[in-house]
Amino acid sequence: MNGASSRPPSIHIGMKLPNLMFLTRPCREFVSLTLRSQGFGDEEIEDIAIVCTEAVNNSFEHASERDWHEVEIEMEIDPRRWVFRIRDEGEGRLRQEDFDFSGPPEHYGDRGRGLFLIARLSDQVQVRAIPTGGTELEIVKFRKGQA
Repeated sequence: MNGASSRPPSIHIGMKLPNLMFLTRPCREFVSLTLRSQGFGDEEIEDIAIVCTEAVNNSFEHASERDWHEVEIEMEIDPRRWVFRIRDEGEGRLRQEDFDFSGPPEHYGDRGRGLFLIARLSDQVQVRAIPTGGTELEIVKFRKGQA
């Protein structure tokens, strides 16, 4: 084995999903299984699965005024981190400030708890406007001991 590392290789996966709420669960399971295959621990996988679920649900529910739209999902996993990007055709309602929480989730009412969970369970969250229209949410979670 000429000194090759036993670490899993870096992977990059992308897909488009229609805004069908029942697809959230298979997406979460796909992400969890992929992370397990890459050596992530149970606690890390559960945190990331919650983050993934909240991000996908948010895009499915709020990204467009139209009944039917698609979201684009991109996931990168390397030995140091998990990166999740979700792009939708949202009109810029999601802002970077939406992830700057200064109190417990009860403070924010019935809505916004998903954003709170994303912010608390992730290491980095970045909101970007897509020049051609829409919003990209990039979420980073470092592996334990890699931040």
